[in-house]
Amino acid sequence: MYFWTPRLIRLADGERFATCFTPDGIPAHYPTMLALNYRRKNSASSTIEQYMHNLVHFERCCIYNGNDIIRSMENGQYPSEADAEILADAAGITTKALRQFSAGKVARLPRSWGKDERVSNQTKSGRLKIFADLVDLVGKCYESQLTREERMTYREFRSEAVDRLKEARPKIASLNRLTGGPTHQQLGRLVIPPFLMGSSRRIQAAVF
Repeated sequence: MYFWTPRLIRLADGERFATCFTPDGIPAHYPTMLALNYRRKNSASSTIEQYMHNLVHFERCCIYNGNDIIRSMENGQYPSEADAEILADAAGITTKALRQFSAGKVARLPRSWGKDERVSNQTKSGRLKIFADLVDLVGKCYESQLTREERMTYREFRSEAVDRLKEARPKIASLNRLTGGPTHQQLGRLVIPPFLMGSSRRIQAAVF
């Protein structure tokens, strides 16, 4: 595996740029390519830094899965439906818990995670988006070496793999759709009648 480390650095012109580094201190190939793509889309450096942390989690997911997905893709083996399911499950686990699991420091059956070891649906969804972007990037790099006919076939494999990861993202409902906005009663609690103005006790009573 790569054992990437995410870092936010300052370039010579003063611009901040986030990417992952190898243990030798060299910018990692795929994460840096992905970071450059995000920068072209005007993503903030702090946002890209968080994406790099998601890539580190992807690596932990691969260790948990027992499959170096990037190396497999470089050999023409794209993520299967089973790989996508395991990635989706591991995306919902904290990086610390996965690191402990892969280091053999925690004796447990796979997937027997406690509530405090799970992340929010929003975090899980964000991770899977970055996983899909990475799979898409690695696939395009591999396909660039193929013949036209081979590219057509592998493009379909890549599209299926990316779609599986995107479809595995949890559905996050909008708060406005859940509540329909504040009710008249809720708004009324924030309104202080004029006759209560000037009396701190009355105001306190009106609010509570």
